[in-house]
Amino acid sequence: MEKHNASLYEGNDRYRGYCVDLLSNLSATLNFSYELVVSNLPYGFQDPKTREWHGLVRELIDKKGDMVLGAMTITRDREEVVDFSQPFLYLGVRILLKKPEKKPPALFSFLDPLTMDVWIYILIAYLTMSLFLFFIGRFSPYEWYNPNPCIEEAGVVENQFSIFNATWFTIGSLMQVGTEIAPRAVSTRLLAGIWWFFTMIMVGSYTANLAAYLTAERMKLPIENAQDLVKQNQIKYGCFEGGATCKFFERSVYPDYMRMWDAIKADPNNFVHSHEEGVAKVKESTGTKGYAYLMESITLEYITSRDCNVIGIGNPLDTKGYGVAFPKSKPCCNTINLRKILSCHGLIIRFAFSKGNLCGHSHSTRQRVSGGVSN
Repeated sequence: MEKHNASLYEGNDRYRGYCVDLLSNLSATLNFSYELVVSNLPYGFQDPKTREWHGLVRELIDKKGDMVLGAMTITRDREEVVDFSQPFLYLGVRILLKKPEKKPPALFSFLDPLTMDVWIYILIAYLTMSLFLFFIGRFSPYEWYNPNPCIEEAGVVENQFSIFNATWFTIGSLMQVGTEIAPRAVSTRLLAGIWWFFTMIMVGSYTANLAAYLTAERMKLPIENAQDLVKQNQIKYGCFEGGATCKFFERSVYPDYMRMWDAIKADPNNFVHSHEEGVAKVKESTGTKGYAYLMESITLEYITSRDCNVIGIGNPLDTKGYGVAFPKSKPCCNTINLRKILSCHGLIIRFAFSKGNLCGHSHSTRQRVSGGVSN
């Protein structure tokens, strides 16, 4: 791509990017000069009717260029008409989807860190402990006391664990605020100790789950992988017409991918003619008329790192590579293969996505999990 201040530069210095750095390194190592020509043509596809090649592959066939360096996937069809270097990046097909909108928290979202089962069990434990304190406080003689200790023969004794005080004592302990009520008998103190231990565990678990729940970004995606795409019919999906991704699904013998290809080719609108068009269709889609774009993982990760409205989901569906393309029988092809591409991995790792992630999120989705009984 061009630099922001490209008008201040001339020739090859006007451009920046991963492939520009790679080509510059190749030029310095192999001692050759080059002129960059930026093209808007597709990388290359074959017309199924005329069997004619189009795009940059056609440019190489017609000897209008010496090499094509970019996100060009090495495929069997392309290798029949042009030569490729060994792969300099490996990738696979992933799914580009519109990023779900964040919904405002619900009124009772503070209950979400624990499941409904846990809350019900806590309520049952609270009521049970309150009743136990009430009954044991009534039956234990040590819970009855003289409210006027200065008058020993008053003949009046009281019990602090009425039904209201018992429920107030247990809820105060659960909320970690305490009460002025203190058990007197050994039996009620034992019950209070058990309840305090229970509340310590539950409050600690709730606090830990709440911190993770508020920190993690909740992604409620309608699909998680390619298998989910096959099982539904609300979200349409497509690929770059004539591109390597479409060829992958067209020639796949895996049942799920064969069904995906049948769904793609059933509607011509599922095909796009550029990555920009595919990304635009994804961003314009809605919940009831969704669209997922199947594309190569390297390009997908670059897009999602700069466009915060889309997200990549699922693992790569296949493995393939990007290569430098040359006209057939180009002498420098084998030279570059042997002398540079194989020893270039350190350069590739250093340059890959060196511009950083502008959206500040990873390429994988994170989900919050409520604490359940098994936790």
